[in-house]
Parts: sequence; C-alpha cells; structure tokens
Amino acid sequence: MRRWFAVLLALLMLTGCGAKGERGENRESENAPPAPAARPETDMPEDLTVTQGERVSLAGPYGTLSLVPAEGWEYELLEADNDDLRTCVYGIQFRPPGAQGWIQVGYCQSFGVCGTGLSQEEVTLAGEAAWIGTYDDLPYWDFVSWQGDLEGIVASRVSDGDFLWDEAQQQTAMEILDTIAFDREQRSGCIGYYTPEAEAEEIGLLLSLTDISPAGAVLNWNLYDPEAASGELQYGDGFTLEQEIDGVWVEVPYGVENAAFHDIAHLIDVEGNTTDSIDWSWLYGELPPGTYRLRKQVDDFRGPGDYDTYDLAACFLVN
Repeated sequence: MRRWFAVLLALLMLTGCGAKGERGENRESENAPPAPAARPETDMPEDLTVTQGERVSLAGPYGTLSLVPAEGWEYELLEADNDDLRTCVYGIQFRPPGAQGWIQVGYCQSFGVCGTGLSQEEVTLAGEAAWIGTYDDLPYWDFVSWQGDLEGIVASRVSDGDFLWDEAQQQTAMEILDTIAFDREQRSGCIGYYTPEAEAEEIGLLLSLTDISPAGAVLNWNLYDPEAASGELQYGDGFTLEQEIDGVWVEVPYGVENAAFHDIAHLIDVEGNTTDSIDWSWLYGELPPGTYRLRKQVDDFRGPGDYDTYDLAACFLVN
C-alpha cells in the first residue's frame, strides 16, 4: 500500500523515483533549442517586486540564498511554509514582466528524479557542477540540480499552464541562475523535516510540524489511510521535547517544577488532516538554536482497556 507521504514526496521530487538527479548517471542529453513562443500579455500583480538588477537574498533554516534577477524582471521571496513552494522548502522565484509561470530556485531537503523520458546534461553553473534535466524531449528544461558547495539547491519550472518564454527570456533565466550563491553559515528561522519515526504505518498516520517558532508550532496529523486503524485515533495534550546533541537525543529539561498536562483525548479526523496548536514555552521556555524532535503518543482506541499506543516523533530545526 502506497503511503501518503511517499505520494507527497513523489510530487515534490517531480517523478518520485529514488535516483538522485545531482548524483545520477551522466546520461546522453538531447540539447533541444528553446521554443520560440510569444509571451502572453498580462497585467503585473501589485504584490510583486520588480528588480533593478541588484542582488536579492533570502535567509532560511539551511542557509542564505541569493541571486541577481535581470533588470525589470519580477521576483518573489518564498519563506518556509509558503503555499507557492513546489520542490523546495524556501526559495526565490522570478520571471519576465507579465509572463506566465516562474522559475523557482531554493533549498530542497530531498530531491530525486526518474530516468523515464529524462535526459540530463552536466554543466558548470554559478561556479559549481550542476545537472540540467529535461523530460520527454521538451524544448526547455524541467530542473537544474547543483552539486558541490551548492548541493541542495534546485531550480525548477513552475506553471499552472503553458510555459511560454521565448529564447531570449530563457537565456536570461540561465544568466540569473549563474549568479546564485548559498551561504550555509547565515541561517535563520525554523523548519520541520521528515524522518520515518514521524509515521505509524500500522494506523496510516503521519505527524508533521508547521509554523514553527522557538516557542511552539502547529501539529499536523495526516491520516493517509483511514482504513488502517481498528478504532478511533486519539491523542492527548502531553508531549516530550528532545534535542540532538553530538548525535544523541537528549530530553530537554523542564523550565518549571511540578508540570502536568490536562487529561483529555483529542480525536483525529478520519476525513484527512487534523491540526492543533502547541505551545511549549510554558514548559521549556523558548528553545535555543538546535535540532529537536517532538514526541507524541497516539492511541488506536477500540474501547475501555482495549487500545494500542503508538509513538511518533516530528523533527525540526531552530536557528
């Protein structure tokens, strides 16, 4: 049975196969010419920034990304948890004025590609080796994935319709990508990331965190297989925080004495996602920078004295 997270990750990975694009075979590429097509005439949205050819930066949990959009081009800074993000967890997207679609470039926690219908070309871009990948002999590339000091940075085409950039615009886009820089020392913000311990396949449930801050987060329970549990899925208010120190998970000490949680059961919606805000500052204070995981228990409740308990843990970074 295919797990929900695998399906989501497959979408984020473009095709969902395990081979790493940035470390894949250097397959024979077919360097097709760009498609000469007219840019659609559209009004420019008011919330976009139009660059004057100056470097723009976005700090995030894994480092600070920067690039230089072409003069007059539009760009947007997409912080973590932005709904417009596709393949990356935070990044910058840009396009010619009024064009349909974007090129979105950012940090990707995990990126993989399939070989079916894929040609790849290894190039040097922004001073580092990179793979340019194109599917199904299209006249424009689908992704660029970097190695070396830019490993983890991925650029991809994002469009809800036809991607109609002419040859000059596509060439300018490559020149913009050639200006990318990534400083791993300059980090800020918080973000969650997936590990197998966030999931209980026996009950078809995945735990993740969003809107993370040093003081709290939003719990996201995704019931991707409503038929897996034998009873009602319940969780309480209790939780534990642990910090990874020198490769070992250590329980974060309480900042108060005689701490206790309300004895209450919350139901997980069988229709899909259940969210709940959690504030840990009253118990631990605000967390200093580090790698953490939040541990929660879930009961598959069939009746009084008849239930199974599952431990899940959602990992996250605080900068």
